[in-house]
Amino acid sequence: MESSIHNLKMDFTSHTGDGAFSWIKLFRQARRIPGLHYMMWFRFCNLTKGIRIVNRLCEYKLRKVGVRYNFDIPSDTRIGGGYLY
Repeated sequence: MESSIHNLKMDFTSHTGDGAFSWIKLFRQARRIPGLHYMMWFRFCNLTKGIRIVNRLCEYKLRKVGVRYNFDIPSDTRIGGGYLY
């Protein structure tokens, strides 16, 4: 769980160049940057694997965002932090 949060922070930093992470900044930037938006939901899917209902909601959102931006990375794929599209 902690590694997924760390990877999400690294994704945020690599996409925005801003080293000062905050959840509010993440959600604001994710609306503007398609790759970060997809990776945010990808990381949330990895975080919620043990919570069935929440994970299904995250998987649904991941598919929806993937169709919108034409991304298709299965949620069980292992991707390190700092991923750039």
